[in-house]
Amino acid sequence: MIRYTNGILLILSLVIVLGCETKTEIYNHEDVVEYFNSKGRYPRFVNSDLLFGDTIGAEIKKILEFDPKDRVYRKAAYQLKNDQDAIIYFMYGLSRIEPMLSQVRIRSFKRDSLAGDFLIIDLDKDSSISYDYWFDEPMLIVEARNKLDETHYSYYRFYEGQIINTTFVPDTIFKKTDLMPRLGSIVQIYDEFNDKLLRIGDQEESTSGKIIKMFRGEDCREHMILALTDSLLGYKYLLVDYQFDATTSISGLQNDSLIEGREACLKISAKPPGEIQWLKEKAYIDYQ
Repeated sequence: MIRYTNGILLILSLVIVLGCETKTEIYNHEDVVEYFNSKGRYPRFVNSDLLFGDTIGAEIKKILEFDPKDRVYRKAAYQLKNDQDAIIYFMYGLSRIEPMLSQVRIRSFKRDSLAGDFLIIDLDKDSSISYDYWFDEPMLIVEARNKLDETHYSYYRFYEGQIINTTFVPDTIFKKTDLMPRLGSIVQIYDEFNDKLLRIGDQEESTSGKIIKMFRGEDCREHMILALTDSLLGYKYLLVDYQFDATTSISGLQNDSLIEGREACLKISAKPPGEIQWLKEKAYIDYQ
């Protein structure tokens, strides 16, 4: 009987303690920073070793201006201050299907106004790649590792509420395992990483095209002719190199014709007829 009574008292004590536990009140971004960084973190997803914690509730979603339908998991918050501005970066994981992690993103606020939202890791892009990250102020370093234990690093810089990718090859996917270019493939060309736009002079445009010809040039290098989805500076065709781990040069063509030539290596080659209009020295290529 005494043991039974003691058991009842223990249960009542736990109920009282839990009932007296105060709820954390969150009113603004600085409260969210404290909340994010005061909670424990643990593996939550079956497809990632990255550590996340509880689901973000409706109250915090509203403060951080998230879509109420998104399953957002907190990770950490970083607060950068100077004399005039307070800039806060919130790193979070996005889960579209439980228990799978879809993306790792960073959302920033400057003077309590939303400054930007940036994709850092896309686990939906290639399920065979595992990721880790760490901070080496003022840089965020993201490591991608494939099943052969090969690694690729992307470097991000925090600046005035923006996240700037300073990696030479911007995509955190191993270029040598990317799809080889082939006739009919769609190619995107860009040198601005966030929106993948191509800047030429004072213009920024989304530039893509279909590979319609591939040939060895007189310079012993491989080239492609693209038929553009939309004309660029009056050109319907572009001449580009195809490279997996370096930048490409871009030239405008009036037509897609080729004439036979002979390269420096004494092999048969080809080149476009007429004058080639050089447009840009360095840009990146993605094959879709």
